[in-house]
Amino acid sequence: MKHTHTLSGAALLAVLGVALAVPTATKAEANPWASKGSVEFDKDTSDSGDITVPDTDTDITITEPTPNTEDKDMKINAATDLDFDKHTDLYDGKAKEYKAKKFSTTNKENDEVIEMQHFVRFQDYRATTDHKYTVSAAMTSPFTNNGMVLEQASIIYNNLRTLTSKKDANQDLIPVGTATGAVTLTSDGASQTFVTNTDPKKGFGQFDLLFGTNETAEDSVKLSIPAGVTIAKGVYTADITWTIADVPAAE
Repeated sequence: MKHTHTLSGAALLAVLGVALAVPTATKAEANPWASKGSVEFDKDTSDSGDITVPDTDTDITITEPTPNTEDKDMKINAATDLDFDKHTDLYDGKAKEYKAKKFSTTNKENDEVIEMQHFVRFQDYRATTDHKYTVSAAMTSPFTNNGMVLEQASIIYNNLRTLTSKKDANQDLIPVGTATGAVTLTSDGASQTFVTNTDPKKGFGQFDLLFGTNETAEDSVKLSIPAGVTIAKGVYTADITWTIADVPAAE
């Protein structure tokens, strides 16, 4: 038993001796090296700036409204003219409300007549992380006919919607804050806001502010004239000025 015990001890020492003889592995020294990646973007010069039919899945180009050709990242691209039709009740002195006719234009390729709801097209392609802005309008010149003014006449806009103007655009970027009720432009020239985009991450792109649908177009923009206003024979015209402006950051 004693011999056996001695052999066992000798064998253990031999094993330990082998273990102690194995050299320790050396950790490799880090030697980092940097590489680069790059990507370049430029404006799409193939975009002619022509106006297309809003709220459709087509790319039909139309002759009117006239496009704004200024080379600006933030701008009003176009706005439809309003036609409140011809009327003969100019002598009764009563309050009046007239509906705007659908906007009528033609297909640029084949001269086909196209009717649609009124709209304003605008864009914000600024290279910024904050796309907060407003879209507003004012009646900068009241309805006038040879010096005769339709006193206190106003234009009332209803059924406001904002959609992307390009069918393949990201719908998640549509600006927030489109007015939910009626917006009225008065003859005193006061500015009214139609869109207040308060989300800095939305509103990047090109959009259409629509007044109704093709079905509700004639109920979505109206001219209101109060009672007692003197009306002369002839055509009255007014100027409506649309503006898009960024919202300054709070100090």
